Amino acid sequence: MRRLLLITAALLVFLAIAVPSAAVYYVVFTESGFQFIVSRIPHRFGNTTLEIVHPTGTVANGIHVDRVVVDHHLSNVRVEDIGGHVKLLPLLWQTIDATDAFIGKVTVTVKRRTRPPGTGEPLFVPRWMVINAGHARIGMATVTVYNGFRLDATDIEGAAVIRHRTIRLFHIQGQLGETRVSGIGLLHAADPFGLDVSTRVNWYPEGQPPWAGDVAAKGDLASLALTIHTTAPFRADFQGKALDLTSHWHWLGDVVAHDLDIRVWGGSGVLGLITGKATLHGDTHGFGGSGEADPTGLHVGPFHTEFDGFYHDHVLTARHMSARHLATGAQATGSGTIEVVKGGPRLDLQGNWRDFRWPLVGKDKDVPFHSPSGIYALKGVLPYDVHMNGIARVRDLPLMPAVVDGSLGKDHFTWSRAEVDLFQGHGSVNGNVTWSPQSTWSVAGEPLTSGWAESSTWPVPAQAASTCRRRPGSSP
Repeated sequence: MRRLLLITAALLVFLAIAVPSAAVYYVVFTESGFQFIVSRIPHRFGNTTLEIVHPTGTVANGIHVDRVVVDHHLSNVRVEDIGGHVKLLPLLWQTIDATDAFIGKVTVTVKRRTRPPGTGEPLFVPRWMVINAGHARIGMATVTVYNGFRLDATDIEGAAVIRHRTIRLFHIQGQLGETRVSGIGLLHAADPFGLDVSTRVNWYPEGQPPWAGDVAAKGDLASLALTIHTTAPFRADFQGKALDLTSHWHWLGDVVAHDLDIRVWGGSGVLGLITGKATLHGDTHGFGGSGEADPTGLHVGPFHTEFDGFYHDHVLTARHMSARHLATGAQATGSGTIEVVKGGPRLDLQGNWRDFRWPLVGKDKDVPFHSPSGIYALKGVLPYDVHMNGIARVRDLPLMPAVVDGSLGKDHFTWSRAEVDLFQGHGSVNGNVTWSPQSTWSVAGEPLTSGWAESSTWPVPAQAASTCRRRPGSSP
């Protein structure tokens, strides 16, 4: 009897050790054990459904899942080609601790709302589950919204902890087209979706100087507060909001520019560093705004500026733009395109001016050049082809119609032909104006050989000489 009791006790001890060990071995070291665990995960939690397709591998040696789909009436998340290793011990307290993980593709689709907000909020994972991704890599991620917005990212790496209501990003970085983004943040499974993130952005557009700055966003997809600080190619600060991001998205805010230098885009240095402030807005159709800008190199004070247009595929299209000198009222308006190209930019602009004078500052009697109105066209790359047609007055001479064709460089303007009507006569002149390294100008004329014209010299400064002719039938 005693021997039987010892044998029974030994058998019970063996079973107490062997059965759990066999269960652990089955779950950890066999593919069917891993599939058994997956099959016990609920397929519905809250108002969200979960689908896990074709799990393979083992917990001990690495797992792979073809596809995981999380569907909610506001969004659909599709994760494909999932692989990695999972630590064993954290599984006991329902935590998936992935030491390394790779995801081939993530697709997030934001759906149009079909019913009013309910009491239940969306969840990232079941309430009992925690996912700790110490180092994860994602090959490609795409976010699409039913309003037409689309965002594509590649080469994403990061570390995060995912709970049923939050995703905390300890570090994440990825490539969005020509832009490299890295940052930290907290995402909230709410209705609407919430976030609080801080990122460093480095944009390398082809043919342009690189951009760098910091972006912070806090709020939700209905109202998202934005703070942006750029450090290159110039310093600027933006405070604003992005609104209604899942429907008719738009944004607005105020910007302060500290040291804008257009020479980095191939422009002239005559304007110097530009400072200013503006109120901006934008939506799916483009962006615009108005404000004040001070080109410090001109030493003439600020201008009131306006812009309305859009940017696409390295081309800035201006539907309307204007600059009005606050001290004198001189104003230029225009429209057209500015294309970023090597050696550019390439311009195709046209517009008009009114109440122009040069120089802009000074008493009227001391300003040698005035032009009440005119139109212009500016085309090509440096030096730009210029065509102007307007009315002008030089010093004490009467107003004269003029048509000018010329070339505008970084530091000079040369006109090959200027047709001018003055004193009932007609003159044809050429010349140039240079503003760097010093201000100089010259004008010269060629006599017109018509056979009937009487020649005379214009009463202009000694540096300039031109030839004019009287029209037939005109009085002396």
